[in-house]
Amino acid sequence: MAIADKARANSWSANGRGRGLTVLETRVVAGSGGGPDKTILNSPRFLWSAGYETLCVYLRPPGDPGFDPLRQKARIWQAPLIELDDRGPWDWRVVNHLLNICRRERVAIWHGHDYKSNALGLLLRRFWPMRLVTTVHGWVHETRRTPLYYWIDRVCLPRYERVICVSPDLLEKSVACGVPRERCALIENGIDTEGQDRPGTPSWPLRHRRRGPSFPREGIRSFDPGRKSIAARRPGCLAPDCR
Repeated sequence: MAIADKARANSWSANGRGRGLTVLETRVVAGSGGGPDKTILNSPRFLWSAGYETLCVYLRPPGDPGFDPLRQKARIWQAPLIELDDRGPWDWRVVNHLLNICRRERVAIWHGHDYKSNALGLLLRRFWPMRLVTTVHGWVHETRRTPLYYWIDRVCLPRYERVICVSPDLLEKSVACGVPRERCALIENGIDTEGQDRPGTPSWPLRHRRRGPSFPREGIRSFDPGRKSIAARRPGCLAPDCR
């Protein structure tokens, strides 16, 4: 078993925050991830005060050199990160590791973020009682296997108690594949520009820019330096590794 930050995860219940409902954020990723990770890794610190203790479990290829940026984000955002080696669809050791985590941490809510974590949640609920929630971040077409992955997702989604969609079109697609509309929730994508923007991007706050005639105005409507700016992402726009 390969679990990074195992000591931190095991001591989660002893650090004074282990009294709320435990949410297991579960995601399959290769490389440095994509848009969903900004939400997954940035959420735990905001959920503590609401009574939710969040663990972020990432299934990634063994020794993936591109995963380090996600480790850095987890440290910066104080997200308890558990890494599991995932050697592919037939690596059943992943199931045992996840079941052990669910039992040890007494997971109350499983939050899937892709087709594989959705399927694993349905399987593990047979052995550990927990509520099932998933977020639909968007679908892309990339390999010959991708249509199979989407088919698995469409089979899993109607069996989840709550399906969160990040755009109206994804909500309609979820309903079309059999999810009752009353189980769907629309929470549109958004990024905290103060925490995510880079110098030179159109949404970089004005106070960080050099003023002058060449100042790029595309995408800027108004900016109040006293308020936190939120920039909506294009619905369904994902990094290639996001499934």
